[in-house]
Amino acid sequence: MPRLTKPSGGRSFSRTCILRGHNASERWAILKEGAKHVRVARIAPDGLTSDESLKVPADDVLDIQPAVGSPSGPQGSFEAVVGERGAITIPSEMRRRHRLQAGSHSLLEERGDEIVIIPAEVVRRSSKPGENLAGLLAQVTPENLHGEVSTGAAVGEETW
Repeated sequence: MPRLTKPSGGRSFSRTCILRGHNASERWAILKEGAKHVRVARIAPDGLTSDESLKVPADDVLDIQPAVGSPSGPQGSFEAVVGERGAITIPSEMRRRHRLQAGSHSLLEERGDEIVIIPAEVVRRSSKPGENLAGLLAQVTPENLHGEVSTGAAVGEETW
């Protein structure tokens, strides 16, 4: 099922709904469902949710639908000007469509005489204790240390 995400990555939803007592043409994103209450946020015209969310009684959630894929709009070439320090302003419509905001990561690729900008998602490494090399080596004890393991005869230039 498609999943929509705010540029900040903070709000994602895979289903939408209409709320009892609200305008029937107004769609809301279902952010979190509970037994008695549902957390919802208004979906803006660009297909993204606002930062404000509401906690509503589960009985007020009507007409649940799957979310539609990413917001669409006119696509194609846009004129951009390179600034003195090399900055290029991406048109707001294109930034919304690709969920880019200040601080968003992207990849730049050279393809012949073209430069292609690709939105990228950065996955942070966990910093739990023991997940770096020093932490892993600290867990080595005489009890869990094993001897040499034979891998067979050399087949290349492994030994000099």
